[in-house]
Amino acid sequence: TEIYTLSLHDALPISQNQMADARQQYEEALKIRRQLAGQNPDTYLPDVAQTLNNLGNLDRKQNRLADARQHYEETLKIRRQLAQQNPDTYLPEVAYTLNDLGLLDRAQNRMEEARQQNEEALKIQRHLAQQNSDTYLPDVAGTLNYLGVLDDVQNRVQEARQRYEEALNIYRQLAQQNPDTYLSDVARILNNLGYLDQNQNQMEEARQYYEEALKTYRQLEQQNPDTYLPDVANSLRHLGLVEFDQKQFADAEKYLAAAVSYQPTGMYFGLWLYLAQAHQGKKDAAVVLAKNGANFKLTEWPGQVVQFYLGTLKKEDVLAAAESPDPKTSAEQHCEIYFFLGEYALLQHDPTEAADLFQKAVKTGVTNFLEFRGATVELGYLTSHTDK
Repeated sequence: TEIYTLSLHDALPISQNQMADARQQYEEALKIRRQLAGQNPDTYLPDVAQTLNNLGNLDRKQNRLADARQHYEETLKIRRQLAQQNPDTYLPEVAYTLNDLGLLDRAQNRMEEARQQNEEALKIQRHLAQQNSDTYLPDVAGTLNYLGVLDDVQNRVQEARQRYEEALNIYRQLAQQNPDTYLSDVARILNNLGYLDQNQNQMEEARQYYEEALKTYRQLEQQNPDTYLPDVANSLRHLGLVEFDQKQFADAEKYLAAAVSYQPTGMYFGLWLYLAQAHQGKKDAAVVLAKNGANFKLTEWPGQVVQFYLGTLKKEDVLAAAESPDPKTSAEQHCEIYFFLGEYALLQHDPTEAADLFQKAVKTGVTNFLEFRGATVELGYLTSHTDK
């Protein structure tokens, strides 16, 4: 499961049908706007750039990363050209495109390139915020969060903390004036700081951040449940995993059961709840998972993991289900399955097999997934107890 949520300034269509329709419309618009820009570039080049950027976002959503890069790079070239003539209008758009390229680089594990793009965007946005803080401070905070995530993934802990804390201070300031818009950003950064502390084994500090994030999301959920119920559930899971990391499985169960109640269709919540119950030796853990499974789409990943825990799918079959023609998806799903199989091995009192599986999860290099961190924690625990 992806740890970080990086909100984008462009809303993207969700379903495959919507994306197909959007692509057709964007490509038709691009063709027309290129023709118009050939006759009147001053008027229509900005529209060409916007359409290219929209296509890049759509490409990235559909994992067409080479196409996304081509569209973003042409967008950036046009916007840099426009910004030379009219910086007040087009420098903000240069920064947006730089951040889009940074997210693309991050998705392709090109971390230093991502850093360069985000750093240039931040420099532009800080300059703009000095002239118009009301408009551009939110952009500064958003880019600080991008850079904080990069630092966190690369284990640059102090740099990550500084970025997150500056972003949090900005969002708190903005939320005082406009809570409906910025409280959710406050909660998002609180969760990132909580994860940073959890990763450093600073559990009490992590718990405080997660609890404030949960309180904030619950406040937002009362006004807009459709939007914020998943965030409430995710914050409850974060608190549950703080307890899980410390082998406090009864306390973990309370949070994870609450997460399932908020998001009954969330398979990952159900899987973590099963593990918390099974590690306590609760004989009805599988019964609870089967009951929750009635709300799951078991034919979709990670439904195969649920089926394995219920005894209706063999190990080799669930491993085969983790395969994907897309290398990124394959690595992510293998990270997850190696972790969940490792937990199963622990439940079967086979620490040697568990350690081997956790090591395989870590070797996937999917550092931004909860299961990667879970495998790392379990390996540390197994090593320390073996040494004793």
